Amino acid sequence: MTKDVCHNENMPILKKLIFALPFLIFLAWFYYQLNFFFKDIYIIFGLNFSVLIQIIWLIVALGLLSLFFVIFSCLCDDWKFILPVSILGSLISFVIFPIPGGLVIWVGTLLSLIFSYLILNNKLKTYLTFQSNVLLTPSIKTLAGFLILTASLSFYFFAKEEIKTNGFRVPDSLIDTALKFATPQIPDVKGESIAQISLTPEQLELLKQNPDLVRQQGIDPAILDSLPVSNTSQQSSPSGSMQTNSNELVKNLLQSQIKNLVEPYLNLIPVFLAGLFFVTMHSFHSIFSIVYSILVPLIFWILEKTKFIMFEKEQREVKKMVV
Repeated sequence: MTKDVCHNENMPILKKLIFALPFLIFLAWFYYQLNFFFKDIYIIFGLNFSVLIQIIWLIVALGLLSLFFVIFSCLCDDWKFILPVSILGSLISFVIFPIPGGLVIWVGTLLSLIFSYLILNNKLKTYLTFQSNVLLTPSIKTLAGFLILTASLSFYFFAKEEIKTNGFRVPDSLIDTALKFATPQIPDVKGESIAQISLTPEQLELLKQNPDLVRQQGIDPAILDSLPVSNTSQQSSPSGSMQTNSNELVKNLLQSQIKNLVEPYLNLIPVFLAGLFFVTMHSFHSIFSIVYSILVPLIFWILEKTKFIMFEKEQREVKKMVV
């Protein structure tokens, strides 16, 4: 039986460590991109192009760090180098994230790297013939999956702390979207839609005297006490200013209603946010993982052509049962 073997026992230390550098760079970049989502836990609701770009950069960093760590582990295949590099990489989290969040990410990253290498190491000892795509791509996806789980768990703790400190707020992007659908349904006052007028003190008093008008829409009349009131100069201002005041009115009404709805489930909101973050990252990574089947064979083809690595064929006896 013929077996293709990639030799690394006598590989120089420089060659063993050369792929550790890009791994550390992309891991730091991944942490940097991840920090944007931890600083603003509501950014995941963003319905604009800039948020989409941030998610894409985060997934690209995740994919490349997983790719280079697996290649580094394959070429090195030595705990004396892999463990220190893994520890050093995970320690970068303390530079970017505050404790205790940084501690969660450090432990999760370190365990993800160790478990991924253990899985890969078993394959390196038992494979029959070296096929880079078949051998390494599953390990890359496994490592990325571990890191997505780690990031989602960390996101939960950051979201929990944010809500505990500052309370829950409905993202403006969701309010703006809901506003487009809610505005036509708001009841009229003297033939005018609430969303089309700028409330004067008299109009606000009218709504307070008729709370059923607000309750018909499932809105707590208590919100009327916190609504902005326009003055005479605002009444004579251009229609654009009036529309701005109207939008603020509707936003306040919707904020109040949604907060009242989620108040009993406040402790579950961090779980929901972390779950949404996990689903988003996993979905985007599933699309990005298509490129692994191209990059992995390409990298090893370049390494072989440049004599960085060599393959040799071995003849081995095979025992078969004959009945």
